[in-house]
Amino acid sequence: MRRQSAIHIALYAASCVGIVAVAPGGCVPTERADPRLTRIQDLEDELQSVSRSLSACQDQSAIQSETIQNLRGLEGPRRLERLIHVGRIEIERLSGGYDEDGDGADDGVVVYLRLFDVDSDTIKSAGDVHVRIFDPAAEDDARLVAETRVDPDQLRECWYGRLMSAHYTIRAPWKRGSAPSHRTLTAWVRFGELLTGQAFEAQREVEIQGVAVADGG
Repeated sequence: MRRQSAIHIALYAASCVGIVAVAPGGCVPTERADPRLTRIQDLEDELQSVSRSLSACQDQSAIQSETIQNLRGLEGPRRLERLIHVGRIEIERLSGGYDEDGDGADDGVVVYLRLFDVDSDTIKSAGDVHVRIFDPAAEDDARLVAETRVDPDQLRECWYGRLMSAHYTIRAPWKRGSAPSHRTLTAWVRFGELLTGQAFEAQREVEIQGVAVADGG
């Protein structure tokens, strides 16, 4: 009797294993994912990527639109007045002779040039500079004693900006290699601004040292 019961139990267990093995969609786990689920996940990832790209494009478009509106504010005949530009120029009072070789006689005139905007604030601006130094007491053909020109690229190297002072430093050596005969000279400067095309002029009396004065002038 016990032997028959054991046989029945063995046959029942075998039948269960067979059912599990052949039943479709049974409880046996599988390592292969459903390709349809994988495709859905891929599409969702792609949609999120497209959404992020679209958001970035919208942000960029908003920035460009704002820039266009700002630029439109510069249209019209008074557009340059809305930009910071030169209103006047000035030769600083410390301008005068410079002694490059230290022999006690000046080798030319150094001009400290300052630019101001329309609100009288010191600014730095691109442009070209023409400096001429005259000896008013000399004969007509000898009045021009020094001259130099500085283009926009060179002018950038002439800039000196500090807390209490901001100017261009421009040197004009003597034309004939020797100092004029009078201590008091006239410095004339012309600045041509690239932004507006306007030209500004300034002049000032300057003093030089180490001159063999001919007439006490």
